[in-house]
Amino acid sequence: MFKIQTALVFASVLCSAGLQVGAQQPASPQGQMKDSRPPIKKNDPHPTNEFDTNILTTMPPMPLLPEYTGKGYKLVNALTYPNFKYGKCYTVRFNAKEPQSVIHEWYLSALPMAGWKVKTDQVDATTIVAKHTKQLASCTVVVQASGSGADGYRTEVMIRYIDQSAR
Repeated sequence: MFKIQTALVFASVLCSAGLQVGAQQPASPQGQMKDSRPPIKKNDPHPTNEFDTNILTTMPPMPLLPEYTGKGYKLVNALTYPNFKYGKCYTVRFNAKEPQSVIHEWYLSALPMAGWKVKTDQVDATTIVAKHTKQLASCTVVVQASGSGADGYRTEVMIRYIDQSAR
């Protein structure tokens, strides 16, 4: 369930950034789809895609985002998108010890104190979408109960962070 919701949140963030995931042009008169992506250079041994990822082993630098200050958290995974054309982009997942509602409320109050405007029309029991008031940055925070509670970590947090000023 979390993976599906994460994918939906990721697609909505990308679409709100003006991107279309898997966009193709309408069918041509012959009934074939034309690919709207730029052609790959045949001589390029390492073609790049703006959605290529690099796996990080530590929490990436997200200086505008308040760092969670609960009882403790552990990083599950972090990705960076080095070719993302809108700036620095990270996706971070970590597990935390507090209940889902506590972490959700923490982000709802910490983000505005750090200069973020929460989009109230895009907030629900698990998701918070915000834009920074002074910098070209946006974030989506998804907080869900993990169900397992292994090692005392019972909540999973996913953060999508885009800093357009860092292009």
